[in-house]
Formats: sequence, C-alpha cells, structure tokens
Amino acid sequence: MSAIKKIICFFLIVIILPLQGCIEKKQKVSLERDYTVYSIEKLPSDLDLIGGDNNEGEELLYSLFEGLVKIDNETKDNKAGKIKIAPGIAEKWEISKDGCHYNFKIRNDAAWSDGTPITANDFVGFFSAILSPHYNNKYAEELYCIVGAKDFNQGKTGDFSKVAISASEDGRTLSIGLYNKDASLIDILSEPQYCLRQFDENLIKWKSSYNKIKYSGAYTINNVADNKNVMLVKNGMYWDKGNIRSSKICITTNDNNAAMAAFEPLNSVDVFSNPPASEYENLLNNKQVAITKLSIGAALKFNLKNSSAGSNKNFRKAINESINRKDLCSKMGDDFVRAALSYIPDTTNGAPESGNLLRVNENRTQALEYLKQSNLPVNQAITIVYLDTTENNKISSYIIDNIRQVIDNSSYSEMVIRKKPCDEEQLRKLINNDEYDILLTDYKGDYDSPEAFLTQWETNSQYNVTGYDNYIYNGLMDTMRIGGEPNKRVVYGKAQTILLDDMVIIPLFFKNLITCKKNYIHDLSVDKNGNVIINSIYPDEEKIVQIN
Repeated sequence: MSAIKKIICFFLIVIILPLQGCIEKKQKVSLERDYTVYSIEKLPSDLDLIGGDNNEGEELLYSLFEGLVKIDNETKDNKAGKIKIAPGIAEKWEISKDGCHYNFKIRNDAAWSDGTPITANDFVGFFSAILSPHYNNKYAEELYCIVGAKDFNQGKTGDFSKVAISASEDGRTLSIGLYNKDASLIDILSEPQYCLRQFDENLIKWKSSYNKIKYSGAYTINNVADNKNVMLVKNGMYWDKGNIRSSKICITTNDNNAAMAAFEPLNSVDVFSNPPASEYENLLNNKQVAITKLSIGAALKFNLKNSSAGSNKNFRKAINESINRKDLCSKMGDDFVRAALSYIPDTTNGAPESGNLLRVNENRTQALEYLKQSNLPVNQAITIVYLDTTENNKISSYIIDNIRQVIDNSSYSEMVIRKKPCDEEQLRKLINNDEYDILLTDYKGDYDSPEAFLTQWETNSQYNVTGYDNYIYNGLMDTMRIGGEPNKRVVYGKAQTILLDDMVIIPLFFKNLITCKKNYIHDLSVDKNGNVIINSIYPDEEKIVQIN
C-alpha cells in the first residue's frame, strides 16, 4: 500500500471510530419510566365540576373519586357504545317492588384516601351539597325525580331532611326515595358528577391543594408540575386497589398535533384522543386506534322567541330538507362522525328502533317549497351563531352552502345568511338575549337514557333555551315518568314524532371517539361522552422503556 493510501486510511479510521461510538452510545442510552402517559387537551379549572358549560376534567373525576355505582371496566374497546353499570362504593343495591325506593349497601372496606371509613352519611352530605342552591349545579334537574330534591334545590326549603336521601343508623345503608318509578336513576348515578367528594376550597384550588384533598377513587394526585402534568398514584385505601393494574399514570396536556408528535414510537405519550385527520389512516393501518360510538353530537336549534325566521315552522323544515347529512359526515370523516337519523342516539340504553326519522340526503325541491310556504321576505337575513371552533366553522360553512344551493336561482336568492362565531361569554349573551336565528351547538344528554334527550324540550327545562312550548309534549313527558317500561317506548315514539313535526331542533350527526393507543396498552374503556376510564388502562410490562 502506498504511503498516501496509508495516510488516507488512517484519517478515515480516526473519523469513523468516534462516529461509531456515538451511534452505539445513542442506541444504548435509555430512560425507564414506571407510568403510562395519557394526553388530554386541557386540565379543568376546578374539581367540583357541577357548574359551567364544559366537561373537561370528567376523566379525572372517574380516577380520583368514585360514586355509589360506576362504569364497568369490563366495557372494553366498546364499538357498540353500550355501557354497563357496576357496583362502586355501594357493593349492592335493592329496589322496592314499586320501583320508588332504593337501598344502597355501602362496602365495609370503603375508605377515604386518609384511611377514614366512607359511610352513607358521607353521601347524604355530598347530595346536600350538590343540590344546594349555593353551587348552581347544572345537573341538579336530573335529580328532581327524588322526593323533595327540586324544592331544596330551588330554595323553597332549606331543610335537607325533607329530601328523601337518608342514612341508616349504622351508616351502612343509603336510602333514596323517588316520586315515581324511574329506571334511569342508576344510569344517572354512574355519571362522573356523582363521584363522592367533599366540596371545599381544596377542590377549587386543586392544582396547589391536591395533597389536602380526600380521595374516594382508585388514584390520588401525587404532583402537579408546571400547571400541565398531573401524576396520579394508586390509592392504597381504595377498596378495589388489587384490580388497578397501573400504579402510576401521568396526565399531560397537549393539543392534538402535539400529542400526535409525542405519540411517535420513541416518544412519551401512550394514549390520546382525536388524532389529526391527516394521520388517521396510518394509525388505523398500524392498529393503534380504537373507535367508540358516542351519544354526543351536533345540532341546529332555532330561536322561537325573538326571530321571525326561527319561529317559522316552514322555515325550520326548509333548513332540515336542505341538509345532506351523508355528505356532511363524509367531509367531517366517516369514522369520526355518523349521521343523526333520530333524536335519540343509537348508542343510548333503551333507545327505540325508530328507523330513519331524519333524512340522510337533501331534498332541495321540498326545501324550496317549504321556504315559499314560510312567506318570509325574499331578502330575509339569517344569523347562525356558534362557539368559535375549527369544527363549528366547518359545519356552519357547510350548512350555509347547502342552503345556498336551494335558494340560488330562486326568488330567495337575495336571502342573506351570516355566520357569527363567538367566544363562550359572547355566545352566552346572544342566547340569553335571543339575538340569533339559528344556534349551532352540541347535542347530548346528561345520562344514558332516552329521557335525557327528550326531557330537554319540556317548557320549564333549563336546556330549553329556544322557547319551545308544547303542552301535549309536556304531558307526554309526565306520562313517561309514571308509566311502565312498555308505555315508555310508546311515549318515545310519540315524542319524537312531535319533535319531527315542530322541527325545533335538527340533529346533524353523532360523534365517534378515535382513541390512539400504543399497542402495548390494554383495557381501554370509554363512556358515552368520550371520557377514557383511566383506571382500567395498563401496559404490557410493569415498566415502559423510552429510548431517546
């Protein structure tokens, strides 16, 4: 070998060996973590979560606190969306023959995280708090089936002993009395807002006072870092701790794009929901997604109180006939949403087989005919209001485009259709002041029963913001409360027929939750509102290895 070649070889060796060392070193460097990372978009501002308009934090409630009953963790990867109810802090319950009295037997080993026994008296105190007018509980109305609950919540009596919720002398049994038989009570009590907790300042200031909170659920908060990362550790006093597979879970906050980036194989996020649409196919092909049908969606509601257009039944029917739900779902992503074909989601327990009450495709000829029958001015101005989100902007633009395809080249071509995106405060003011024609909003029930969707349209319901008032419909709701199960199904059909004829609400679609999970994560459960049941998830191994 010539001297020049030897020199070249020498320099190549000098250069390559350090590089090989770096590569080899990088392969060997690893960081072990003994917890699963679940990414959500936003942490709740407080943990009382009975007021306000959003549901952020319900997943934390499921993990930190537990109610009399709970979502069954055996409801895994649930594509059908049917949710089972299991005993929680109450090991069992008994129902009287008339269906009006419930006795919940509290577990002997139920305890708060500080070791204090949980008794039926704790639940009496809990229900007196959430029904108190002081807390302005948005869910209180669904407990009005309990004797005395409405009067106490509305301040007509300040004596909670007049509410039919009481504890036995030994503190082991909680009794609840109803006005009439109501099979939906157990479904109601499984919702996260009925997880047992003590209402105090610590719940409000939970990010700094987490170590002062008494927890009743599977986990406690061990740390809150940078107002962004919450470390949960298994509650050693939880009655069912032996069946909690993950000893630690980290809740971190990221938007969907950031979560997707952190979901890459070598990065930290193990579970998150609603991936960017651009990434969905790849995740699906790699079997890293679970699809769950939800009972929440989107709908159009009309202002019947202060809008010449919204209060016009023929106009409302024209809007309904103009909408192509099938095409809308295609544009939103067929795996992400499904067309609303009735007023009760197909995932709801006890939902009747209503068939296709609502049209899948548009009928522009019929829509234009209804518009003509409305006798509205040909230059009528219409305002659609909604919370300013990317999804709502997309939906509203599509709805307007559907309407324009009906009215263009017609006598109504001069109709002006405006969309008005708002922040939460602006939207609340517009609704309260009836300053809109059409409201694009979420469509959901507070518990898993057809009644949760139908009773929203009673005249005095807090959810009936449109001014709808139909005495026949109100009577049906009263009949539903006192009727047996066969009668209820008849009422469901009649109530939906009235809603269809009056068209005060137009359901557009119901959502599916797309949950992304690494292949080593198991037992993913989701409730009907899209909350992941964090308690049930666990990884293949005790430790997850992250390679940097």
